[in-house]
Amino acid sequence: MRFLATREQMARVESRSIELGLSAEILMEAASSISMTEIEHRFSRELRSGNTIIICCGPGNNGGDGYALARHLYSAGYQALEVVKVTEPTTKLSQLQLQRCLDLGIPIREWQKTFELQPALVIDALFGVGLNRPLAEPFISCIDWINKQNCMRVCLDIPSGLDSNRGVILGAAVKASVTLTYGVAKIGLYLHLGPELAGDIRVLAIGMPPFVIEQECTQLRLFDETAAARIFPRRVATANKSHFGRAVICAGSAGMWGAALLCAQACFRSGAGYVILASHEDLRPLLIEFPEIMTVTLAELKSQPKPWHAMGVGPGLGTGPDTKQLIGDLKNDHIQNVVIDADAFSVCVAEKLYPLPESWIVTPHTGELARLLARPAQEIDEDRLNMLELARLQLGCHIVLKGNRTLVAAHKGEVRVIDSGNVALAKGGSGDVLTGLVTGLLAQSQMSVLDALSLAVYVHGCIADKWTKEGLSSNSLQPSDLIRWLPRVLHEVENSC
Repeated sequence: MRFLATREQMARVESRSIELGLSAEILMEAASSISMTEIEHRFSRELRSGNTIIICCGPGNNGGDGYALARHLYSAGYQALEVVKVTEPTTKLSQLQLQRCLDLGIPIREWQKTFELQPALVIDALFGVGLNRPLAEPFISCIDWINKQNCMRVCLDIPSGLDSNRGVILGAAVKASVTLTYGVAKIGLYLHLGPELAGDIRVLAIGMPPFVIEQECTQLRLFDETAAARIFPRRVATANKSHFGRAVICAGSAGMWGAALLCAQACFRSGAGYVILASHEDLRPLLIEFPEIMTVTLAELKSQPKPWHAMGVGPGLGTGPDTKQLIGDLKNDHIQNVVIDADAFSVCVAEKLYPLPESWIVTPHTGELARLLARPAQEIDEDRLNMLELARLQLGCHIVLKGNRTLVAAHKGEVRVIDSGNVALAKGGSGDVLTGLVTGLLAQSQMSVLDALSLAVYVHGCIADKWTKEGLSSNSLQPSDLIRWLPRVLHEVENSC
């Protein structure tokens, strides 16, 4: 899986790289050189003779990257190049790179709010990952101008104005077509508004030692298509249903039977060998179309054969005393791999039933986590990584924090950012499908809890991505569509590598 870095981790990687003999100037030259190669490869049409390229340079070392890139492009023969100095450079490296541009005779423009130029490509080199304060003029005006250009936009390292840790906008931010990020992808590119602003993200190796990256970037990973295919559970020809686990779904109540059915169907579709649906009432009359799902009442559940390899508890179950009693019984019986969702999570919060067993999983969305932490939902959305850590310390178990992007945290601290999903999933019932997927994959016992959670969330998000890529409106996706599309998406993920 690809490493991700916070602002602080990136600073340590750069510092240690310099201590090992790679000067800041060497790293800047490498970054600008490989950026030029990438830009030539991706934007050959835009770079044709006569098309204008504009590079907007800020005061710090990100501006230095821009000046260095301008020098490489100019030396390679791209003469229709306009370099815009938004403010005077303030670091030694950016001053050095600006002077080198001047020595080559590269025209340098002062920033002005209007340009008569019609660029084919704009390169953003205003601010890098070190920015942690709201922007002011003239940068807000410059970013506004960049975003209004009817052309491709390339950001160096990170879109200027995007917080590299939280994915929030610091006053204004460039909306990139492509982000060329150096050494390690920054976590803010994948959180909150980061995915919307970053465009296509390309991580460029610029010489930072891999062992330094591995030692400093220990907590955060990106879980993508390659990672999903690598851990996908494969079946051997001699296997039978007992090899794929016994899953129990405790869900449903009057008016909420649909949540139980969605969850149980997703659990079966994920590959679980047996699925038992336990609820307050006998659900057999509702399951005529789903004869493969076994049913019991919650009162009958304890007499069912064990072991239960995984349990999903909560979708539509209700928040009454029976739910609290069920959670307490599962804790007392030391049941492993219990997924606490929806009503069950609400009961855990209201009754303060945490900390939970470390093998358990909770799957809150922003509003549910806000109730746990007694913080506004906006604060959860705008600081997802830190809020996730606070919740992990409080709950003591694995957490799936649903949202853009969904985060999966192990009880010991590793966090994975799941690189799939979109707003089409913002429907009541989508979470019930996810709980079923998680429970089914856990029941199969072919992977770690963290891998099962990551794969379930990734596949869930892939269905929404496939839906919109096929030209269907994100408004129209229903949770039952997730069930229908699950077999083909599982097949695609399984065979993607």
